[in-house]
Amino acid sequence: MPKDPAVSPNLIGLADDWEKDKSIRALVRANKGLLVWPSRKTTGVPSLAALALNHRLISYAAILWLPHNPKPKTLSVEMKNEVGFLFKNESHHASTF
Repeated sequence: MPKDPAVSPNLIGLADDWEKDKSIRALVRANKGLLVWPSRKTTGVPSLAALALNHRLISYAAILWLPHNPKPKTLSVEMKNEVGFLFKNESHHASTF
C-alpha cells in the first residue's frame, strides 16, 4: 500500500510571524542566526535537544503544517527546500549565548 503523501501548506507569512515574535528576534540577534544547536558537533542533526532549543520557531511551522496533515508526517521535500534558504550555512550552537 503506497504511503499517503504529505501536503505542503502555503508558507507565506511564516517569516513575518517570526519577525513579529520578540523572543525569536532576540534569539536571532543573540546568536547571529536563526537556529541554535546543542553543540558544534550536533549542528544540523535533528534531536529532541535541538527541538527544545528551537521550539518557538518550530511551533510557527507546526501551526501551518498540522491542519494540512492530520496523520503524523515529516515535512515534505518541497517544503524543506522552500525554507531551506533560512537554514543554509547555519552553524550557531547553544554556547554562543
